[in-house]
Amino acid sequence: MKTQVSIGKNGLVALIQISNLPVNTSVSVVKKWIVSQAQGVSLDPNIQIVVIAYAGRTFMTGGAIKESDLDNLFEAMPELSSN
Repeated sequence: MKTQVSIGKNGLVALIQISNLPVNTSVSVVKKWIVSQAQGVSLDPNIQIVVIAYAGRTFMTGGAIKESDLDNLFEAMPELSSN
C-alpha cells in the first residue's frame, strides 16, 4: 500500500489525513509529506482550524530528539534545564 497524505476542507476546517504510514517511518519524512500537501491551507483565508488525522492501524507517535525543538525551548527557559 502506498502512503498517502490528503487534504479535505469543510468550512473553517482543513483535515490533513495520512493513510498507510509504514511502521518506523522517519518523522522528517512524514513532515515533508504533510508540508507538501498543506501549503495551500495557509493561503486559504477561510481556514481557521487544521486537524491532522490518521486512517490505519499505526500512527506516528514521536520523533528523534535531534529533530525536535527541545534545545530551543530549554534555551528560552533556562530554569527548565538544570545541570
